[in-house]
Amino acid sequence: MKKSSISRRNFLGKAATVGVAGVVVPTIITSCARETKKVVEVPTFLDQAPDGPVLKAGIIGCGGRGTGAALDFLNAGPNLQVTALGDTFQDRVDSCKARILKEKNQEVPAENCFVGFDAYQKVIDSGVDIVILAT
Repeated sequence: MKKSSISRRNFLGKAATVGVAGVVVPTIITSCARETKKVVEVPTFLDQAPDGPVLKAGIIGCGGRGTGAALDFLNAGPNLQVTALGDTFQDRVDSCKARILKEKNQEVPAENCFVGFDAYQKVIDSGVDIVILAT
């Protein structure tokens, strides 16, 4: 087999040069063209989600991050509900449920509070629209 006269390093260097030239040359050519005004429209971002149908969320992982994520979700706009909680530890589910009730006056039904290694599956199957995974 005949050994190539070009090394891998030379090949990569030349390929990079061709790539840069492919970007720079058209830019230089178009910058010499007659200038036209371009209008760039920046979308406005809302502080809160707009009104709409009720969006039901389930929280998987009810420790500090999960509880914080649940409260952030509820603060994001109207018509938002946390309807299911799941964690491997009962005390975390109870703590998250109590904090949601205290801070947002929203009750998570006891039948939708799941504990154990299969809690994530039960949250998903509970009829929620979205799941916030905070494990």
